[in-house]
Amino acid sequence: MPGSLVATSLKVYGMRNAAAAQLAYDALRQIDGVQQIATNVPLRRINVTHTPRRGITQELVAALRSLGFHAQEKG
Repeated sequence: MPGSLVATSLKVYGMRNAAAAQLAYDALRQIDGVQQIATNVPLRRINVTHTPRRGITQELVAALRSLGFHAQEKG
């Protein structure tokens, strides 16, 4: 359905504090289609709500990798 949003949950290794979470947030909000970002430092989790499109999960992971984090999608 056009206009619908999907959520992607990422486990992020290396995000140890609020400053790191802010860096991740700032990088992810630059990605086309990202609507909302919620970070949880203690759980090392980032939930991203975005428009559905091919390859966006890989873009999210690559953006985090560029900051030195290791991220993987969680089901």
